[in-house]
Amino acid sequence: MESRSFYSIGETECPDADADDFGVADASAFIDSLTSIEAQYDGNSPDAVQSAQIYEFACQANTIAECIEFAKNTLGMQYVPWNELFMAVVSLPAVSAFDKGQRQRLFIELQTLFADAVTRLVPVIVETWTNEKDSQFGGHASGRKQCLENIFFKLCDEVSILGSAQNDLDPADQLYEVMKCASHEVTGLNMVLGAGVRDVFVPLSCCVKLFGMRIYASAYAKDMHLMYGFDKAKKFYGDRKAFDALSQVCGRLNLKPHLYSGKVFPGPFDLNAVKVRDKLFLLDFARIAPPDDPIFYATRLLRPELLVGSGIHPCNPDAVLTSKRLCAGVHEARRRRSRVFQDLVMLFIHEPALICNTDSGAQLVRAMHQRGINLRSLGELFDRLADHASIAECVAREMFVRAAAGVVFRTCVYPLLFRPSKAKRSRSTSVLSLNQLCERVHSCVLSQNIADIHHQAAKIYRVQRLDHWQLHLDRMNSPAVLNRLLEHLGINEALQPSPRVKSILLPDPPSIEALHLIAAGQRNQPQSRIWMFISTVVEVCRSFIAEGRVAAAVEYVRKNLLTQDMFLLSAKFGSSSFAALEAVVDCMIECEAPDVALTVASWCGLDPSISTPEWVQGIENSMDWTNYFAWVRRALLLRRFDADVLLSAVKQSMAIAPDLRSQAHKLTGAIADALHSIGNYRESNSWLQQSLESALAVLGPDHPSVLSLTCKLSERSIFTPVELNPNLQLSQLGLVMERARPLSPYHRVFIRCAEAKAQIHLYAGRYHDAEHCAREAADLTLQIFGRTSQQRVQSCVTLSRSLLALGRMKDASYVMRSVLREYLPSEA
Repeated sequence: MESRSFYSIGETECPDADADDFGVADASAFIDSLTSIEAQYDGNSPDAVQSAQIYEFACQANTIAECIEFAKNTLGMQYVPWNELFMAVVSLPAVSAFDKGQRQRLFIELQTLFADAVTRLVPVIVETWTNEKDSQFGGHASGRKQCLENIFFKLCDEVSILGSAQNDLDPADQLYEVMKCASHEVTGLNMVLGAGVRDVFVPLSCCVKLFGMRIYASAYAKDMHLMYGFDKAKKFYGDRKAFDALSQVCGRLNLKPHLYSGKVFPGPFDLNAVKVRDKLFLLDFARIAPPDDPIFYATRLLRPELLVGSGIHPCNPDAVLTSKRLCAGVHEARRRRSRVFQDLVMLFIHEPALICNTDSGAQLVRAMHQRGINLRSLGELFDRLADHASIAECVAREMFVRAAAGVVFRTCVYPLLFRPSKAKRSRSTSVLSLNQLCERVHSCVLSQNIADIHHQAAKIYRVQRLDHWQLHLDRMNSPAVLNRLLEHLGINEALQPSPRVKSILLPDPPSIEALHLIAAGQRNQPQSRIWMFISTVVEVCRSFIAEGRVAAAVEYVRKNLLTQDMFLLSAKFGSSSFAALEAVVDCMIECEAPDVALTVASWCGLDPSISTPEWVQGIENSMDWTNYFAWVRRALLLRRFDADVLLSAVKQSMAIAPDLRSQAHKLTGAIADALHSIGNYRESNSWLQQSLESALAVLGPDHPSVLSLTCKLSERSIFTPVELNPNLQLSQLGLVMERARPLSPYHRVFIRCAEAKAQIHLYAGRYHDAEHCAREAADLTLQIFGRTSQQRVQSCVTLSRSLLALGRMKDASYVMRSVLREYLPSEA
């Protein structure tokens, strides 16, 4: 099979091939024309209710096995709800080392169970697959598809996506080439997960390799509604929020927005955004990475490691389709790859143990992929390392194994599974069991001429130093190479099918430093994309807040957002920028920085010159109940209201708006917070009690929001001492702490409960009990959040107060001095 090497395409300078493929005026007009698409979603349907229940349960479970048992035994679900479980794991906090460990442990368990289910079903799929395509499935990189036990399988065998490249390959080679799309799907999905954009989900997926075939498997999602992209009938759907989410993801992946068929696409045109119930999912990731070859544009792509965080210009993944040329960003990435390749060669020469200590070849593949180098470059790597016999042998062995797998596929697998008969275009798989197929493949491997395969490997990878290549011929006939080849084909030592699974990865969310670099790059983007910069500022603020560094979050907004140039741009902000600014307001409210929140709120249109009755009347007239809750909450917490008038309006609104009643616990909780902030503690606790009752009715007693509200109500009970019942409050906090175990996703609630118990004990004069609870909270914050977190400071303050009440002045002083030594330098 013809192949192009790493350096055969050329590294010559190229003008900006996509300089004229993005008309700014046309693009701006198109983006302004985007509206909201209302996806039909019945939140009360049985499927939706079950989905919400399993998602909520998974967010608090300790193992995935518990979730599966709950789904099947309690909810009566027939199949495992893989996507709901995956969404829950991805949504878990990942701030402290404890959080990250818990999240990664659950993901590995979920991934293992999913891989086991896929490998169990793949033999059934291969044995029973017919040549007819399922009519309910489609797509550009399409192929044979089937859904079994809530898992969607796709064999990428649609060779038409190769375009003119089909002329250079025979039918078997065409199929072997196009099957790479299954691996590209998983690689692209990993890129999207690594972008770390909130509220954007992907299906749980993997790629299965068997007999040289690559089969893509993902958790099947029902009730999908296309929000952005082309459907099977080439009809375009353009939802503004979906476009914003795609732009945020593709911007972090260093992809360039461009025009395709008169529409603006932030990434490849076949990357679709869909609504699955009330969540936004992305689908079809095979072409997220830009092409490395203008002929094999769909199958020979750049590695994502070359694109993200490398400082190169954004790449247009559709440039070959629109201008028949690679974009300038790709040429820049290839030049960077040449430099990295030189470094890798020197690394292997000086550290041969990196790849020579095993026969599997996995370390060689991992070392190349981590540096953004494709395995197409194995031939050049061999030429550079030919004088170093041990290292060159490892490279030669990997090339031989991969070339032999291709030969076995063409000579054995393709005739049995894919070549149509003259009488009828169907497969002969039904007359062969998978075990029989394993035996035939094994016989085919043993019957191959080693010298011929060795020669073909040199031709495929374009080896130049053939004299050194021939020296390794005798070593290719060893048992280690044979076992490696059988493993590569998915056959174990007992000649049984053993599919190899390439699973997705779950990276940690981007660090604050990485987000800051992203924001710095986005700030220099065109004005039409300034909302992406504001959204990244929000992500940085949320990361600071999650780490307890509230002062750093406020200072970051002051320095990066409250500037003269941003103030001048604010007059021309669009709806996407307003939505991002609203999130900034929420962050500053949470940080108790009203001056910053008020400034940003004025950019959003929360005008202080509008009186409260006029403002409320305007919202009620528009009947925009979706935004009503958010605006009321901000107005209350910013104290820009006549309390009596606004609270009266809120009560009336809750009585007539069904959408608002479903979120009553959130709205009443926000009102309680606002009243508490102005010193109206009694009425605040009354509203908080209403919020707790509403949450109990909607969410149940074990929901995180219910536990948090119970804890908050007990915390604030000390502000109304006349009505305080210490024993009752302590009993309620004890029940919450039993549910919020220290080693569970509820540890934050547990710490708050311990601190609240300490404060109530202090008020009641039980100083020893107060010290015990405060020390428990302080030890747990040290274990989970670290020494310099704000939670640690609050716990130590409560502990020092308890020690002071006991008359232990030196101990109290020691606690606070240690906190100041650890905390203040980090903030400075």
